[in-house]
Amino acid sequence: MGLAINTYYEMINVATGLYVNLAGEHTGNDVESGNPVDLYKRTEDLEQEWSVENNPYNGVLYRRIVCHRGGGWFVMESYGPKKSCAVRHFNDMVQANSALELVTVDDANLKYRIALALSSPLLYLTAVGKQLFWRPYIGDDTQLFQFVLPGTNPGPDDSQNGLDTAANCSSIANDIRNAGYTFVGRYLTKNTASWKLLKRPEAEALHKAGLKIFSFYQDAHTSDDAFSYCIGYKDAGYALQRAGQAGQPSGSAIYFAVDYDASANSVKTRIIPFFEGVRDRLAGTGYKIGVYGSGAVCQAIKQDNNLAVYSCLAKSTGYRGSAEYKKNKKYDLLQGEYVMVSGVQFDLQTSRGKNFGQW
Repeated sequence: MGLAINTYYEMINVATGLYVNLAGEHTGNDVESGNPVDLYKRTEDLEQEWSVENNPYNGVLYRRIVCHRGGGWFVMESYGPKKSCAVRHFNDMVQANSALELVTVDDANLKYRIALALSSPLLYLTAVGKQLFWRPYIGDDTQLFQFVLPGTNPGPDDSQNGLDTAANCSSIANDIRNAGYTFVGRYLTKNTASWKLLKRPEAEALHKAGLKIFSFYQDAHTSDDAFSYCIGYKDAGYALQRAGQAGQPSGSAIYFAVDYDASANSVKTRIIPFFEGVRDRLAGTGYKIGVYGSGAVCQAIKQDNNLAVYSCLAKSTGYRGSAEYKKNKKYDLLQGEYVMVSGVQFDLQTSRGKNFGQW
């Protein structure tokens, strides 16, 4: 079948299920050069309709992606030192920033990777939360886009985009929400004086801004020595106390972190017993158990032994089993690359559905 030239499509980022959109704020046709191209849930307006055109340059046939608004024709391109995705009026077009190559992944279903053809090395259109940037090839679904005819794929999108951090977010809660994120992952710890501990005033500030929270429990869970049945039982007790102190309600989840690439033997002799201790301590409390770690750890704890309801796949893609776990979308939360909001560094988090134990 293949992609038709000079035909309007809607473009969906496969990783997020969100639509490529001219910032969702130009219904009055007041588009200008430099306006950002980002990701949004589907709407019925023209801000989500794009056409692929032939773009000959120096004897080579490239492509370009364009939209038409009240001010004329605008071309999608790389913009500024951060190489964000933006539009520029045809009259201002920079050829090197708008000549594209569409790399076919699934021609029958119109799935492509979109590369800046004149960049070296090639940079690909990449979803970072709800923003779009031109980044080096990583090969995952954040760099995969599906073209659909307008109105033909209006199904519900249950995924959500959020963040996690060890930093207190009280003062920037509104900034996080205004940046398009819907939840924040924060830490519970044994030490009540820890700088990364979530406390009730911060939780209230996040909720007031319209954000949900999901909770990690982590101290120094980075080696085999931090895991055993007894340690799991005790850690779950501390997690229970800190959750209550922060105002976290029963029925939500606490994710227990395994922050290293545990071997198969470690999973069997250390990690599984640890989560058995967590299970026994939290029994009857109403709190649900989540696991954060490699694909191998998440698979063993959630899918193979039913010791967790939710899993958060760590962003370290080289960990055992992580590539397969991600490919098969077995996770409830997927940790991504670093993003900045108001000067604070976060890890990106993308949910696979509506519910992942948030509160």
